[in-house]
Amino acid sequence: MLSQNPGIQHTINLLHIDDCLFIWYFDREGIVRSNGISFVADFPRALVLMALFQRFTPEDWGRNETFNCPPHTTSLNVSLDDPLFRDKYNPHNFQGLEIKCSDEDYLSPRPRCLGGRATRVLPCEPKLKDGARSIESLIVKISHPEARRTHEGKTMKGIWNIANKYDTSMTGHLPELLYYADVHGTDTGRIRSLVGQPGNGYRIMRILAMKRLEKITSLDAPSFIRAWLDAVTCHAFLWKHGVEHGDPSLYNIMCHPETHRGVLTDFDLSILQWEDRVPGCDRTGTVPFMALELLQEEYWSGDIIRYYHHELEAFIWCLPFMCLGGFVANSECHRVIADWVKASPEECRGRKGNFIKDAPKYLSDIPPNFIACYRLGIMLCYTAEDTYNKFSRIDEDDEDNDDDNNDDANEEKEPSPATRSLGLWTEFLATLRKKKWQKPKSTSGQMLDAADIASLIERLESHQPNFDGLDANRKSELQELFTANTEPPALQVQAPKLKDRMKGRQDPRPCSTPPVPPPLD
Repeated sequence: MLSQNPGIQHTINLLHIDDCLFIWYFDREGIVRSNGISFVADFPRALVLMALFQRFTPEDWGRNETFNCPPHTTSLNVSLDDPLFRDKYNPHNFQGLEIKCSDEDYLSPRPRCLGGRATRVLPCEPKLKDGARSIESLIVKISHPEARRTHEGKTMKGIWNIANKYDTSMTGHLPELLYYADVHGTDTGRIRSLVGQPGNGYRIMRILAMKRLEKITSLDAPSFIRAWLDAVTCHAFLWKHGVEHGDPSLYNIMCHPETHRGVLTDFDLSILQWEDRVPGCDRTGTVPFMALELLQEEYWSGDIIRYYHHELEAFIWCLPFMCLGGFVANSECHRVIADWVKASPEECRGRKGNFIKDAPKYLSDIPPNFIACYRLGIMLCYTAEDTYNKFSRIDEDDEDNDDDNNDDANEEKEPSPATRSLGLWTEFLATLRKKKWQKPKSTSGQMLDAADIASLIERLESHQPNFDGLDANRKSELQELFTANTEPPALQVQAPKLKDRMKGRQDPRPCSTPPVPPPLD
């Protein structure tokens, strides 16, 4: 029911058991259930309830008419002047959006869950002043994140400001945001406040419009490696300037449709180092790509904190996932990847650990053009595991020393999170520089350009993050830059044709020709 279309904000169901009626209210935060009302013992209240339901409007039943897309409808016209849109950013003065909403138009999997963000990505066309049209393809993202999180649109606008100041080339690896807003009246906290049931974090509907990108999985092997390294570099650049992405995965790396360069997307789970952290908001990740250390109960309970080396390891797991996930033409999803996707975090941890041991035996299942990519993935997985085990052994030695009451020695030997991050960063670069993962020319027509890879590695190294965090002055400087109003991404538009401009306009010419004057005598 909630997944039918973007306009469904909540649903109300009645559960009839014996002579009792129970109300179940579903929204993106979960379920609110009532006590039973007996038709026999409490008939007057049951009758009043039925009378109230008779007077419900479509909005009361959970249907937002602004985004309501009935079945078999191919498009939805949304006016951006609607007072429902609050806290909006509209630098190009869009008048409205025509959203393509048929099943074939979905650019993301349709949400099939009761709770969560329920993200929908759909193509759209903006309506501009004077009938002008956008030459570039746009998409709209509709989701229900927790309201206490920083708006993804504000984050994208802020990181665009940071890139413009410190490295303009990074704007080529960031989404180009053109509009964002909150949808008033869609928060899930109102009903819970009325029934005295506080939630764990109410959700609200948010929309963003940005230029359309392509999936990185559509690229050939050399272009994929280049785009993947672009995303790793962009991620390091942002971390260096206080923006933690929070959820690196293969699904959050896109590519520019013309340049095929990598673009890091989905900043709805990002953390800004100059803001106070909301409890629970930093335990994020997509399970098949998460670092092994995070795939355990201690992380979800808050005992393990996510640092840079965890997110860098998530990028590493993108490589075997790409090679075995059935994304390459004429290939199918390998059972190993299918097991990662279906597994719980603890199960996935064990299966990924087994994969590292057995990784070479899957080489025969890799499409020929992606063998070099898979070899690099194996080597980086070994690097991540060795780095993790190295520091784990130090921790175990420290615990043994604790038994001997050598506290001073322990404080000196125990590695800090910054040391762990620097260790994986150093080994990551060293592995990239090794030549043996690149495929010989004799085995494939597609050869990775060594000079190109070397320049990408050099660029990545120049953006080494600050693993120790930012000082107070630096945080203040970045916060001011983050909230500044700067020039938005440009949008190519086409002036309307003359006949389109004349539509709806009154013809200034007289409705009839003047009478012919009488002939002169």
